Amino acid sequence: SFDAFKNFGLCMEAWTDGNLEEASKYLDKVFEIDDTFAYAHFIASVFHVMNNNLETRVYHLKQAEKYSSKLTQRHLFQSKIASFDTGKEEDNIKRKKVLEMWMELYPNDRDAYDFAVQFAAMEGDNEKMIELKKMILKINPGEHDILLDIGNIYNWTIGDDDMALEY
Repeated sequence: SFDAFKNFGLCMEAWTDGNLEEASKYLDKVFEIDDTFAYAHFIASVFHVMNNNLETRVYHLKQAEKYSSKLTQRHLFQSKIASFDTGKEEDNIKRKKVLEMWMELYPNDRDAYDFAVQFAAMEGDNEKMIELKKMILKINPGEHDILLDIGNIYNWTIGDDDMALEY
């Protein structure tokens, strides 16, 4: 409904401004109005993981999955990846497979590359992070801050000052 979407927007605005208490109130209002708002459930799962409320996060991920027919395919990938964030190795493999499908189906989707960079960072795979960041530059050559990111990876993480200077 429009009212739920309006409250969702107010939630995101409050969250962006760092007012988590206000954001939480608007998020609660969203679900009072429309508990089938799948994308809001996905965002609520992110909100709650950032506030170390894992039980509520899982609830919202399950709700997002329950109403997944209301998600765009792009957001369905994000939700599915998040639902496999259990710490179990078999679920980690599933997360990677979902990410691979996402990147294969939508090779220019910037968000997919952000997820891939996060996974590479968690695994300590600096070369993969550099490769992915270079792909982001191909998708959007105007993202000059990515050059600094690559330089910092070479400089601080790998210790290759000469390559760092190239970026």
